[in-house]
Amino acid sequence: SVDDLKLVTSDHDDISLSDEELHNLKQCRNRAYGKVNQKKRMHLNASLSQYILKEWLSVYPKSTLSGKQLVSAFESNLPAEEPRKTPRGRKRKVSYSPTPPPEKQAKKGKSQLNVE
Repeated sequence: SVDDLKLVTSDHDDISLSDEELHNLKQCRNRAYGKVNQKKRMHLNASLSQYILKEWLSVYPKSTLSGKQLVSAFESNLPAEEPRKTPRGRKRKVSYSPTPPPEKQAKKGKSQLNVE
């Protein structure tokens, strides 16, 4: 049957999914992404394909697709929507703007203190 042909594709082939399946895949991927980020915050290893597969199987228990296929299907069918304008992530809270004057004043203050 046609369904069988869809499922026997290799990881690199596009998997044809219906609009409903794509919608569900998107939701599965979002939930999986949340779980992966949760694990990463706890410094644990987490595989997106593993979680996306778990989520997908909760919706389609008879599916024979692999996690990798689902991730690639998501990436090929749903182009990354609104690209992030700002880099999300707490990399740098301290702004290293060149403001040495306060430091120099502080040093002067110290040396004055030492003199007195």
